[in-house]
Amino acid sequence: MRKFFSAGTALLIGLFAVGVSSCSNDDMPARVNENTAKLAPEEYLTISYNGKKYANVPTAYDENGDFVFLDTEFSEIYNKELKNCVSMSVNLIDDNTIEIYKSLEENLTSKEISTQHLAEQSAQITRAVVNPTLPYIGEADLYDDKKFHDRNFNFRILPSETSIEHGDLNNPYKFNDKCSSLKVTNKLPEDDSQVFYFGSYTLKFTEVSLVFIGYDDKWYSDRTFTVIANANVVREYKELKNFNDKMSSFKMFFCPKGQYKTEGASK
Repeated sequence: MRKFFSAGTALLIGLFAVGVSSCSNDDMPARVNENTAKLAPEEYLTISYNGKKYANVPTAYDENGDFVFLDTEFSEIYNKELKNCVSMSVNLIDDNTIEIYKSLEENLTSKEISTQHLAEQSAQITRAVVNPTLPYIGEADLYDDKKFHDRNFNFRILPSETSIEHGDLNNPYKFNDKCSSLKVTNKLPEDDSQVFYFGSYTLKFTEVSLVFIGYDDKWYSDRTFTVIANANVVREYKELKNFNDKMSSFKMFFCPKGQYKTEGASK
């Protein structure tokens, strides 16, 4: 069964803070961890964490759906620094590539997205010069089963809005801890003649990203995962790494790329 939901302009505040992350292209090949060798790898992931990239990491999941890394190098780092970190945040790149951070703020900051800045300007954010034929500008489809099967719900950002959020997926959808696959769609065309107004800044559609944040607990708390879609892009995830049947709330919003930069934005 498919249901439709849209919400007015309400933007997020309050994110957890820990450290700063950096990126590197150094590939570090995975070696098998003898202590977990009895577990069979379910997949092999490319993982970026703390400025390093770990390629082809053999990965399984425990009874709670949490990561179990089977190599010798990254598994040691994960067990020591991330396994018990309640603010851990995962950015989904594709079905085989992820980034892991110690907090949501660290995750978004690495992409130069400042939601605090957006929250301060949320009352002023408006859209202009929009194709009137677009029924909606952003969309998320949440599926009950992996590979986009079973019951699903559709949430949309309308042309008059810039964000949507839902603090309790159990009410009224009975969808708490149910989502197993996800599609996020940025419907803005790649058209530099159309613009967003963010407070005193004017940005082209190509300078704006759609951000989806899924939360492990109700009312935007606990661990998170993120999806970022630029103009005219659809992000599809046939399963949610470390978040299968866990999401209890979400936020989805448009924001400027490179929030901390002024290049490309004019007052």
